[in-house]
Amino acid sequence: MLSDATDTALDFILRILPSMPVPPMDGVKDGLVYHISNLSMEGFKVKKENIFVEIAGMRATKKSKEAKMETSEDGEGSASSASPSGADTLQIDFDESVEVKATELLIIDVSEISAIFNDAVWGFEQTYLPYLKGNGKFDVKMSNGAIRLVFELRKRRKESNDSKSDQTSEWEQVLCLHDRSFSIESVEFTMQGGSRLAWVINKAASMFKGLLRDYVVNTILRILTDKSGW
Repeated sequence: MLSDATDTALDFILRILPSMPVPPMDGVKDGLVYHISNLSMEGFKVKKENIFVEIAGMRATKKSKEAKMETSEDGEGSASSASPSGADTLQIDFDESVEVKATELLIIDVSEISAIFNDAVWGFEQTYLPYLKGNGKFDVKMSNGAIRLVFELRKRRKESNDSKSDQTSEWEQVLCLHDRSFSIESVEFTMQGGSRLAWVINKAASMFKGLLRDYVVNTILRILTDKSGW
């Protein structure tokens, strides 16, 4: 079960998340009407060893063959599942002192996420004198991102075509998303080309940096919600 949960989290981050479309970003801030487009999630990257899955107090980390060789002499309390030579392994740790909550039965943590957005298109226009405007492209590198998904165990009534009373209805257990979070610590912003209005572009760049980070964070949170059993 730990292995399946880890593989599912890895598949989501590496395959499903990068394929999600990012709509254009339009808005107004400090008298500037701005537009950002040509954004893509394809630049998101994460390593297997930075995905941690915890089920009822048992914590699992996906390890590559090389990583296992470096940590093969761990102390007591850790173990790795057997696997063919060259295959990934699963390191499992269990802490009996951890109190397991029903709302935190399954926890997925992904750290050290990085993302690159190249050739994003930007444009802005002032709504006041001297009504300056500009457009161009920029490259963005985001790093030190982290995703956390917390699932809780609930019970729901099984769907049935039988018209019996509720007293004879059967219930089933189901994992539902209880909480989710996403953060980005570092944003490096580079404008392409040059312009005589360098100070205006620099102002736009400083504004776009925070706006773009918030926009990407909100987009990821929306995807996490839409693609999970909330």
